[in-house]
Amino acid sequence: MEIVLNRADMLIWAYPFWNVPNVLLIIVFGYLTFHVVAFWVHDMKKMRSKLTTVGTIYGLALVGVLVFGVGLMWI
Repeated sequence: MEIVLNRADMLIWAYPFWNVPNVLLIIVFGYLTFHVVAFWVHDMKKMRSKLTTVGTIYGLALVGVLVFGVGLMWI
């Protein structure tokens, strides 16, 4: 889908390595990691483990926003 959107100029890939010959990078790092973690969290037995894992992911995202957005003003 991303290739179709890119070909129609509806999606712009900002980096040269994030382009058609390297679509595997998009699949592995963009989609596969998300789905693996989502399945892993779904299969956890205890709700506390699920909340801890999802909370850790949100915490890392928040740290990234604070460091790169507020601190370094990259975002």
